[in-house]
Amino acid sequence: MKKEMAATKTCTKCLQSKSTSDFYSKGDRLESICKECKKKKSRSRHSSKVDKEGVEVVNRLKKVSEIVYEQEMTTLKLCNKRLLEILKQCESRY
Repeated sequence: MKKEMAATKTCTKCLQSKSTSDFYSKGDRLESICKECKKKKSRSRHSSKVDKEGVEVVNRLKKVSEIVYEQEMTTLKLCNKRLLEILKQCESRY
């Protein structure tokens, strides 16, 4: 025999008494928080996850740019060293 549900229920999040249609059902019972609070919670989680992922992406990009910078500087130093050697050779010939 199925239980009859109350016409109203109190949300454990916002503490407001709302119609049972304002709650998602979970099997044969209703969720403890209302649809509105559940949506807010979901949006909040999603936005904080997006923010966190954004920060992680920025940090990875910074690390990559530092690595590329170091590699470019090493290449430039080697090129400069080689150019100086070539200039010395040219000067000694003339």
